[in-house]
Amino acid sequence: MLPPLIFHFMMMALFVSGLLCIFSTRRVQEFGLRYNRNWFPGVPNPFLGWMRTEGYVIYLRFMGRLFVIISAGLEFVVWRFAVPGK
Repeated sequence: MLPPLIFHFMMMALFVSGLLCIFSTRRVQEFGLRYNRNWFPGVPNPFLGWMRTEGYVIYLRFMGRLFVIISAGLEFVVWRFAVPGK
């Protein structure tokens, strides 16, 4: 029996998000700055200062690598051990 299709969609979304964080780090940073200005109406986001630093870029690259490793590893485990005859 094949694993549920929703699992593959989730893992592919995680994989693509990881690739974006690795290869388009500045765009992800700009997106985060643009859409996370206010958490609640009238309340500024306290993390905006940190999101503008080089440390945030390093964090995005680290998380991207982690997402890619986790999603690829889980896909491998599912296809290796959950699919009979492989």
